[in-house]
Amino acid sequence: MIEFEESTHTYKVDGVVCPSTTQIMSAIGLVRPYIGDPWFGERGTAVHSASVMIDNFTLDYNSVDPAIEGFVDAYFHFKDETRMEFEHSEVPLSHTTYRYCGTPDRFLPLLDLKTGAGDVIQLEAYAELLRANGYDPGRTGYMLHLKADGTYKLEPHKYDRKLLGVFLAACSVWHYRNEKGLL
Repeated sequence: MIEFEESTHTYKVDGVVCPSTTQIMSAIGLVRPYIGDPWFGERGTAVHSASVMIDNFTLDYNSVDPAIEGFVDAYFHFKDETRMEFEHSEVPLSHTTYRYCGTPDRFLPLLDLKTGAGDVIQLEAYAELLRANGYDPGRTGYMLHLKADGTYKLEPHKYDRKLLGVFLAACSVWHYRNEKGLL
């Protein structure tokens, strides 16, 4: 059983803390740990929440903070122009073999929303999470870059087993370092 505590971004599987894709990638150096203004992380969280409400037709546009309005508009434009539909949103998943967790933004098809930089290795990790949980992610995942000016860029990525191998190696190193008290 997987539990996710949103306020601390902590996953637990059967009561045991489990690292997220982002924690693994940051700790092992696949991405730079973010040490900037926490406002940008809060902005991303707010945009993600608004996008889920858009998908569920529950967003009150009058409640949108002007600081994220452009990003919300970008998601509206994306939905209107592409007509992409998803089977699932923001579902925490765990991989029992490789012992990591993550919450793909949307899946079937797999889509990762970004208000800043993104990395396709995370998309590979999410595709593997889907496979481990009985979903077929297809051959292509997408990164959706939402921009403050109300525009977006949709980037398709064919899955690459080499990139998945990089993530799984990082996952193994993370677990080794954690077990040795080196994290």
